[in-house]
Amino acid sequence: MAFIIPFIPAIASFLGATGFTLFAVTSASIIAGGILATQAAKKARDAARNAWNASLKDRIQMVRGAVEPRDLVLGRVRKSGALGYIATAGATKNELYMVIALAGHEIDAVEKVYFNDEEVTVDGFGNVTSAPYSVTRRKNASIARTVTVAGTVSGTAAFTPVAGTMRAFKINAGGGQFLHSGLAAPTASGLTITVTDAALQVGDNITITYSYDESVSYANVRWLLGSPTQAADAALMSALPTEWTSNHRLRGVAYLIVTLYYNSDIYTSGIPNVSVLMRGAKVFDPRTGVTAWSDNLALMFRHCAIHPLGGRLSAGQINDTLINAAANVCDISVAYSVLQPGGSTVVENRAQFRGGYVMRSGTRPKDALDELAEGMAGKWVFVGNVLRLKAGAYTSPVMSLGDDDFSDASPVQIQPTRPRGQLANVVTGTTIDDRSGYRTVDMPRVVATAYVTADGVELPMEIELAAVYYLPQAQHVAGIMLRDLRQALSIVARFKMRAYPIETLDTISLTNSRYGWSSKAFEVLGRRFTLDGAIELTLKETAAAVYTPSASFSAVDITPNTTLPSPFVVPTPTLLTVTSSTALADGSPQTRMKVTWSASANEAVLQSGNIEVAWIDIGQPDLSGDWSSVMLSGNLTEHVVTGLPQGHAHLVRIRAHTPLSKSAWSPVMSVIIAGVYTGSSDATNDLSLVAAAGVVISGNTVTKVAGTVWDASAYGRDSYTGGAYASAIAMQTNRALMFGLNTDPTTDSDYTSIDYAIYLRNDGLLSAYESGTFVGLGGPAYVVGDVLSLLYDGVTVRYLHNGLVRRTVTAPAGLRLYFDSSFSSMGGSIGGIRFGPMSAVTGIDTGQLVLGSVNDTLTLALGTTTMSSPAAPSYFGSGISFTAPATGVAIATIDFENQCNTGTAEATLTIDNGYYAACVLTNSAGTTVLASGSRASHRYARLARTLRGEFPITAGVSYMVRLQHNSPSGTFTNYYEARITVEIKKR
Repeated sequence: MAFIIPFIPAIASFLGATGFTLFAVTSASIIAGGILATQAAKKARDAARNAWNASLKDRIQMVRGAVEPRDLVLGRVRKSGALGYIATAGATKNELYMVIALAGHEIDAVEKVYFNDEEVTVDGFGNVTSAPYSVTRRKNASIARTVTVAGTVSGTAAFTPVAGTMRAFKINAGGGQFLHSGLAAPTASGLTITVTDAALQVGDNITITYSYDESVSYANVRWLLGSPTQAADAALMSALPTEWTSNHRLRGVAYLIVTLYYNSDIYTSGIPNVSVLMRGAKVFDPRTGVTAWSDNLALMFRHCAIHPLGGRLSAGQINDTLINAAANVCDISVAYSVLQPGGSTVVENRAQFRGGYVMRSGTRPKDALDELAEGMAGKWVFVGNVLRLKAGAYTSPVMSLGDDDFSDASPVQIQPTRPRGQLANVVTGTTIDDRSGYRTVDMPRVVATAYVTADGVELPMEIELAAVYYLPQAQHVAGIMLRDLRQALSIVARFKMRAYPIETLDTISLTNSRYGWSSKAFEVLGRRFTLDGAIELTLKETAAAVYTPSASFSAVDITPNTTLPSPFVVPTPTLLTVTSSTALADGSPQTRMKVTWSASANEAVLQSGNIEVAWIDIGQPDLSGDWSSVMLSGNLTEHVVTGLPQGHAHLVRIRAHTPLSKSAWSPVMSVIIAGVYTGSSDATNDLSLVAAAGVVISGNTVTKVAGTVWDASAYGRDSYTGGAYASAIAMQTNRALMFGLNTDPTTDSDYTSIDYAIYLRNDGLLSAYESGTFVGLGGPAYVVGDVLSLLYDGVTVRYLHNGLVRRTVTAPAGLRLYFDSSFSSMGGSIGGIRFGPMSAVTGIDTGQLVLGSVNDTLTLALGTTTMSSPAAPSYFGSGISFTAPATGVAIATIDFENQCNTGTAEATLTIDNGYYAACVLTNSAGTTVLASGSRASHRYARLARTLRGEFPITAGVSYMVRLQHNSPSGTFTNYYEARITVEIKKR
């Protein structure tokens, strides 16, 4: 009569068979475990251990208790441990020290560190360098230098400058405060910062500002590996000298030393749970005789069996031949074809069976060995006082038995099939996954489609693989389980003494003509002597196909637990612009600094957070010190700061706040605070200028101190309709800038918005632009001190250079015009700015000055010109022409130098009657109205004289003032360099 053979404990448990006692050795007893050894029995037999296995994640949690078990750690494992010591230190008790025991033995290494289930990076000193536990602060510093070589200056930074953050300013002492002028952007080579700018003069005091990054870690994690000779930790002894002494060595215990530094923004939820990915105990490999770390499951199995926290067997009780064979099976490289989320397939070559396992003291050694054997789809037995292991691979038969080898003393007992209740065609369960941070995950379902079809319904089986950390390996093991369950043919038969060499877990080839077995492979699950001298074998059919990996496996869906952003990570807002201007406040002008930034994309900032704007004067000795700041609503995108000192350069930065955290500071921007009109002694009553951007105003002088190209300007607050003039004096010839008359000066700071503009080019020549269109002035040269002017008389606009009309253009009537300007070059400057209406001081025509009241006087100086003539009397140049606005007096003054040459050689004139030069006033027809004034005659090679004459003028009549030369007959040429000044007074 056939009966069911209990070939493994799991199957035996299905039939109500009794359990086994580990290492209870008799000649007739077999302790078997393996592929299904614990999946059902452990739930009913050991509830506490089941809770541990069902919650594998517990091992990554810090545990605090009076007494905690020691852990035996094998292979690669992520875990935490017992919090054995905790204390505070530091002057303000802001340092928290924790000692966390990882293993009750020496381990090989700590590979990764996790805070609250998130991996963090740790540098060589143990400092955590990952956010939010490490904060990279963008700090600022300055260098003060004095120029020793014109045009360039260098300084050495204390920290490595961040590219694009360096700025340079020239400090001009005056007015009881510092005034900063912008310079060209510095360059850096290592720590050396160099400024190159033609405006730098020897003796200039320079401030260079720059930003640098400083990382501050608020957590530190170090570890000792548990060496039997390890000393007490020096850092703990230093921080806690009365509590942690040189006797606190913890030899034979691997432990973490975690230091947390108080920061309310970081540790908003309290102390983080700290765990590590570690390489456990070093294990002996009998194949090589070397003791080293390995995650080979067979070698881990052997170490667990002999370790004091494990089975406590001696090396002589281990069948190392089988251990070697199993280790070789574990090392076989398998090309796992892994299905990725989305349907693609990736081939991953891995050793067939790798794992990690934690055995706590108090765990039954048999349970631990079962878990390790399951991880390699293996079986193990302890028989004859020897531990035998077989990994999940087919082995060739060690012996062939036939009809003649069967004993006649007893019939063969056969179990051909398995009851439906013992079958499974779907495997689900949990395991550890390295792709998910070595956390416990649900395995993808392993479905044997052919078996489901044959059974007509899904028959699920749930497993827990505590020693596996690779999902395809877990599915491979599950597939072996399903196929092994279908190899249901089991027999118990007695054989003659020829079967004596056969051992448990061997594979044999069996031939029996009665049952139709021809060299059929069977695995030996049991072996015993019978009283009648026979060898009784318990056999179960097997095949190589049972252990062949499936065609493909499913990868875990590697997605975060939530798509919501971390509440502790706040994006840094983008600082867009920082500009400066002036405005009226209670009737008085006041400086303004406007800061703009992009709207936050973080809802916590927008709805319940803040934007913090901070600024600091670069004149502060420590740019990393106290910044002024203001906290604003998180939904704002701009802010205006008023009352900052004019002409002072400032650095500006912003950051975002939420109720739980805050962002890093933005990169800094700089701005020089625009000046305000203060009514200084060199300003005129009719001039009121506004610094729109990038300039400072000092009286009637405007200088560019910040910005790039055509982005700085000043404009007049007042406007005049129907007639207006504007004039200014050139302060240098190597800076590009424009000024003129404009109907809309507040549009922007670019020259293209100025209606009529004189262009002082940086090559020393003059041009003109009208509403952004180049119109030219013939390209005359200008020098420092030249007066440039524009006049709008209600009909035309005239451009003047030292009183000489360079261009006349028809203009619309009734224009309302303002003074306006635009600066391109840093340091560009114009002075002596004048602006007014035609009714007061109408612009400067070709020397025409129209005054608004009797005895008002305004002077125009023409540029120096060179004139030549033949010997005959003649006029030189076009002179100064004007139309008298009223009846009065025109006063003309001519400063000139004269030189006479005879032929091509220098000669001294000896002509007795000489020659003379005089101021001559003519009407529009060229007829001399009056020739009056000083006459100078000389006998010298070079003569310098000033001639002055007053001429009556009549309203509405056009006049011209020019230089006349009369000379006797002769062959010589006269050269004149003359500067003509005209004053017009009403009577």
